[in-house]
Amino acid sequence: MQTIFNNPPPGELVNIDGYNMHVFTQGDGEKTLVFLAGHGTAYPTLDFKPLWSQLVDNFKIAVVERFGYGYSSKTKTSRDLYSVLSNTREALKLAGLTPPYVLVPHSLSGLEAIYWAQKFPDEVEAMVMLDPNLPEMAEAIKPNIVTRIALKLISRASQNMSVDRARTAIVDRNPSNTYKLLSEDDQEVYIDVFRSRTYTPDMLREIKDLPINIKLVKSLSIPADVPLLLFSSNFGGDAKYAHLLKFHKDFVATFRNAKHIELECGHYVHSYVPEQIAEEIKTFMNPQP
Repeated sequence: MQTIFNNPPPGELVNIDGYNMHVFTQGDGEKTLVFLAGHGTAYPTLDFKPLWSQLVDNFKIAVVERFGYGYSSKTKTSRDLYSVLSNTREALKLAGLTPPYVLVPHSLSGLEAIYWAQKFPDEVEAMVMLDPNLPEMAEAIKPNIVTRIALKLISRASQNMSVDRARTAIVDRNPSNTYKLLSEDDQEVYIDVFRSRTYTPDMLREIKDLPINIKLVKSLSIPADVPLLLFSSNFGGDAKYAHLLKFHKDFVATFRNAKHIELECGHYVHSYVPEQIAEEIKTFMNPQP
């Protein structure tokens, strides 16, 4: 157990190349939903809770926390997609979960999900994408050097963050709405993890390796035979992001079995309309004859 936290991990810590990776599982359905967090999400297990808690009666759910996220170790490992996906697949195997999986990526982890379906299509039953970043989309919005420096400064400053300051940052500046939906006990745990998992070195290397990962995904064919359910946000009505919707529409059009749902909410869609998304997932994965 990692002693830097005040609370024990709710899931299982599995050993990947000498580091701990946290895999949280719940439910006992026939289909396994694998949740993959967006970049910079400090504690994926709780961040996804408003959504996965709506699904545990119908599916087995697994939240895999990448290195530098949640209860997983901070590392000095490469964050290229080949390494990231190898870690994810091995962690699921060690946690006793076998494919095929329904991949549920948010934001930047959309690239990992696409790459997974490209390289190992037999392991991917479907993709349920939560306002995902796509290759061309990631190229259009990838952080510049100024942003990367700012993130490094935030990372250093957060290491000595007080509980009150962390709470203020979560409530006022965190793009996820999850914290407001959690119980008081879960809020305390969320703050505890947030204080040591804000823009970790692993997260910063994900940004550094983004050009390589975009190129890798673009070099392979779109996995058009995989069933796809994609949710797009309107970023709460922020007009400067309006052009991103076209990337999603063009992507969905390349799939043979796909459904696209546009939502009027923030980027962390699963924290704004979890009930709606859960019902859509149930319907999509268990269509009526």
